[in-house]
Amino acid sequence: MLRRLARFSLRHRRLVALGWVVLFVAGIAIGGGVFERLDPDVGDVEGTESAVAAARLRALDPGGETIAAVADGVDPRDPAVAAAVAATVERLEAIPGVAQVASPVTGGPAELVARDGRAVLVAVELAPGLGEDRFDRALAAAEAELRRLDAPEVVVGGGPLQDAEFEDQVADDLARAELLSMPVVLVLLLVIFGGVVAAGLPVLVALAGVAGTLLALFGISLATDVSVYSVNVVTMLGLGLAVDYALLLVSRFREERATRDLPAAVEDLIRGSQSTA
Repeated sequence: MLRRLARFSLRHRRLVALGWVVLFVAGIAIGGGVFERLDPDVGDVEGTESAVAAARLRALDPGGETIAAVADGVDPRDPAVAAAVAATVERLEAIPGVAQVASPVTGGPAELVARDGRAVLVAVELAPGLGEDRFDRALAAAEAELRRLDAPEVVVGGGPLQDAEFEDQVADDLARAELLSMPVVLVLLLVIFGGVVAAGLPVLVALAGVAGTLLALFGISLATDVSVYSVNVVTMLGLGLAVDYALLLVSRFREERATRDLPAAVEDLIRGSQSTA
């Protein structure tokens, strides 16, 4: 089968090259959307102690996701501060999808005030069972309202916001890793292979492989959750395997090409690779 594929590729080189270009473009244009669909939660393994503990915690506290804001540098005993916080709580409670809001100026526990009396915490619990779109809208509206608290410093955080930051960080780290590693790898390949074409081959294979895998992950994400760490695995394996196999195949192809014409060299290379495998 591989020899037939090799013969087809030799006879239709432009078509095969065009197919790889189309795959790469589709992988970047469509597969890049997988970054917005990655799940930062690592799935529990059923029966493990951590999975049992997580299930127990969910049973004890079946409420929805929570975000909170710490307004630092304010005195909740100041009538103006209390009125401003109370107005924020009222607006938060009016947001569709917000289950409840806790603050020290609206009957919340005393623990929501800092020990030095110069900071206030406002916690917002979203309703459980919201659909993805409703949840996102409620989260965005609640976060925006919390950030409008009138205080010298306002820090907003919580599980859902942390998850979004994980996704953004993964995308940034991926771009940075590629920016730093690709030039170094290309220089090393130029030294090892001694030619631009041979050195560029593993880079092109890596780019096409990563783009194609991102496209596949995007399709998988439409049916099930995909871990945020999968992209890091894809880039590591994509570049590593491309360079690894290129070192082997390019060297062996050169040996075959030295004594045979191009079609025979390719077929002998495929035959030798099958025997090695």
